[in-house]
Amino acid sequence: MGVGIGPTKTLAKLANWAAKTWPKSEGVIDLRDPSRRDRLLQMTEVNEVWGVGHRLTARLKPLGIKTAWDLAQYDPTSLHQQFRPGYAYSKAEVLLMDLRQRGEFTGDLFAAAPRPGADRLMAVVDRINAQEGRGTVRLGRVPAAPKWTMRREMLSQRYTTRWDELMVVK
Repeated sequence: MGVGIGPTKTLAKLANWAAKTWPKSEGVIDLRDPSRRDRLLQMTEVNEVWGVGHRLTARLKPLGIKTAWDLAQYDPTSLHQQFRPGYAYSKAEVLLMDLRQRGEFTGDLFAAAPRPGADRLMAVVDRINAQEGRGTVRLGRVPAAPKWTMRREMLSQRYTTRWDELMVVK
């Protein structure tokens, strides 16, 4: 088991990998200090960076990029020239978060402890919203009419959780 702390998701994943790999770390690596970050990047082969697979590693090698440090120092414009023009590259991911049973709590290492009675308060808010309609009671910091909303044109049907969206075969 390892704990990796970093200012970006990629650096946190790299810190986590290093914490699991190197016993001297005692399972925890914190990259918030730039000198520690730079040292780890200099010691890490580029293929250990999240999202850099064996094919990309092979394309980076002729450019002299062998470590994560080399990649971080390389000119981004030159790197973009490695990809075929006219193709839009994008990545997508699925994050499964908050997978836990009711009442189970894994706290944030740096957050204050939850207030006593918070579960009861949220249960009351949920009950009122179930009876009176969604959004009847909400947190003060959540606007009633937000300026930004998620695009819903490509929303997948929820066959497993909504009866009204269950497929019907005739």
